[in-house]
Amino acid sequence: PTIPAAQPTCSLPQVGPQPSRPLWQAATVKPTTVMAPGPQQSYTASTGPQVWPLSALPLLIAAAVTIGTAAGHMAWRAVAYCRLANRPSWVDMEVTGGHAFLAVAGTQDAVKDGKDDAKARLVGAGFSMDQVEGMVQRRPTVLELDIDRAVQNLVKIGFRKMDVLRIAPQYPQLLEEGRVAPDRLSGLMAPGFTQPEVIDMVCRFPPMLSYDAERKVELLVQAGFTRDQVLKMIKGFPPLMGYDVEKRIGLLTKVGFSQQQVIKMVLKNPQLLGRDVEKNIGLLVDVGFMREQVVKMVGAFPSILGLNAEANISSLVDAGFTREQVLRMVIKSPEMLCRDVEKKMGMLVDAGFSREQVIKMVCAQPQLLGRDAEKNIQKLVQAGFTRQQVIKMVSDWPTLLGLDAEKNIRQLIRVGDLLGGPQLSRERVMLLI
Repeated sequence: PTIPAAQPTCSLPQVGPQPSRPLWQAATVKPTTVMAPGPQQSYTASTGPQVWPLSALPLLIAAAVTIGTAAGHMAWRAVAYCRLANRPSWVDMEVTGGHAFLAVAGTQDAVKDGKDDAKARLVGAGFSMDQVEGMVQRRPTVLELDIDRAVQNLVKIGFRKMDVLRIAPQYPQLLEEGRVAPDRLSGLMAPGFTQPEVIDMVCRFPPMLSYDAERKVELLVQAGFTRDQVLKMIKGFPPLMGYDVEKRIGLLTKVGFSQQQVIKMVLKNPQLLGRDVEKNIGLLVDVGFMREQVVKMVGAFPSILGLNAEANISSLVDAGFTREQVLRMVIKSPEMLCRDVEKKMGMLVDAGFSREQVIKMVCAQPQLLGRDAEKNIQKLVQAGFTRQQVIKMVSDWPTLLGLDAEKNIRQLIRVGDLLGGPQLSRERVMLLI
């Protein structure tokens, strides 16, 4: 074979027609100097055919590979999307390596559409979109449920649909099949509850479904309560099932309460077992009470541990009492801290007392704020006193509003008869009063 002659290489332009050359071979050009406007300014331009230099070959190859790969990726995404139309949870096991990654990436839009459809079904069942988003955040598997069937099953058991729609956003597990199965309901009924009572308690405290009801009842019985007392407390306050009873009662006895005091307080207010007793006692001491006074007040009115004492005391001071008066009144009647004092004082003013008289009466008899003043005044009027007489008597002796005037008048008449003295007429008794 003949060997082609080597191409000449020089920096001067060749004369005559140019021989053909490969694309990557550099062509020779003739530099031309052009003068630009202005003194001592010029630039050099090249004339002649322009071709790609040999150094550009890797770039051309890389561009071709990139374009081909992109086309392949688009094809894989299209195939994956089409397959997902029939199988939303599909991940093609036949595809391996990089292709598997491309297939899964291509399914994201379809998966999103599947989630949107599931959310739409939840909205169609009666939940708001905000509730659905919250349910998905708490329990993502809720999107996989047959929501209509789940709601119907709960309604068949005895739940009202409105209760299901109210509970599920906070406790999505309620919708899961088997969560409220007959055997689980039977377990909750074992201590002595009826099925309607269990459903009512679950509506108020859904986590109750995960507790062993019989064991919780036995623990409270061992703590000193009777079984009937325990059942009554749980029906009234279902979250009691979630408390560590033994530990909580131990904390109360450590504070200074006797076993009998603890039982009495918990019967009055089962929520007491869920409070941080030591912390709340410390807050009351900081307000101005002595620790012994706090223990006594809690024994008489356990709910005081759940109140914002400082805020309530400030409201009483704003009503016209001094801080010292408030502390003394609360020691006598801790219930004052949960009264709407301004409203109660306004009712007494409307009944005919001056504000000064009201403050004086409440300081002497704090329990007065817990009574229906107008109703008791009317009873005294019906007994035969004038309204003015009642106002004067009550302002001098506030305890009168808590007495049964008619019954006491009859007893006074009967006492006169028993003593054998002069008979006391009703008018004479009322005059003496």
